[in-house]
Amino acid sequence: VYQIYLDGNKIGMIDNESDLYALINDEQKAIKEEYDVDQVYPPKGFSSEKYLTYNDTTTSVTNIYNQIKEAKDFTVKGYTITVSSEETDTEEAKVLFRINVLDKQIFEDAINQVIKSFISQEKYDDYINNNQKEIIDTGSRIENIYFQENISIKETYVSTEEKIFTSSDELSKYLLFGANNKEKMYNVKTGDTIASIAE
Repeated sequence: VYQIYLDGNKIGMIDNESDLYALINDEQKAIKEEYDVDQVYPPKGFSSEKYLTYNDTTTSVTNIYNQIKEAKDFTVKGYTITVSSEETDTEEAKVLFRINVLDKQIFEDAINQVIKSFISQEKYDDYINNNQKEIIDTGSRIENIYFQENISIKETYVSTEEKIFTSSDELSKYLLFGANNKEKMYNVKTGDTIASIAE
């Protein structure tokens, strides 16, 4: 049998662990559609242990599934990007923020969009392809593009309770402007100014 745990607490024993995984995946169609994934996984804090026992009392897979569903959100496979401050001799690196994405490419595309907010596509391409023109009298060159912060990327199971970025546009907006505030529609009236609308 398989003893099922959630956050270290026993929630029951089942005969077949793969039946539980299959049930989670079959029942969570909404998550699969929302994130465009093929597989949904148990929540963080879920674990199972195989046992040999004389006790033949097991819980139904459906009962275990219902307990898990009530207690915690399920997960999808993705990546967590951790951005931390640079380590110094006197202190350890401090985590500034974490970002969850389904695909590393989303993060890479978002970073490129952020860079292109500050320099033109042409200058960026010249820098990337090592094609920058030599400065004769006056001019400018990109010497280096780098992040002062430490960035680490780790493949993991991301809880659907957390924010998961699914597009590079949305992520680049977050990287440039911070928290994603809800957008509001406003109809301009006579006498409005840019300042009064912003206020």
